Amino acid sequence: MFRSVGKAFASDFVPERLRASGVGWYNTTVGLLGLVANIVAGLLWDRIDHAAVFYYGATFAIMGSMGLLVLVPGDRTTTPSRRPE
Repeated sequence: MFRSVGKAFASDFVPERLRASGVGWYNTTVGLLGLVANIVAGLLWDRIDHAAVFYYGATFAIMGSMGLLVLVPGDRTTTPSRRPE
């Protein structure tokens, strides 16, 4: 479910003639970063402890959440704006 949303999101940011290349670069990036994350997790599991993998995941989940809050622009009001009648 999440991979298809990411592909659609990636295709929205490139010109129409480069849409297939944009999706390809997105998949390449996700795949390579997944490989790096798995290698790091395996090294943490082998050399430190199995709990280190979960701390590693939790740390990056918190950092990602903070990054979304700080870097994603948008209107943060809770009620939609209405025109006075």
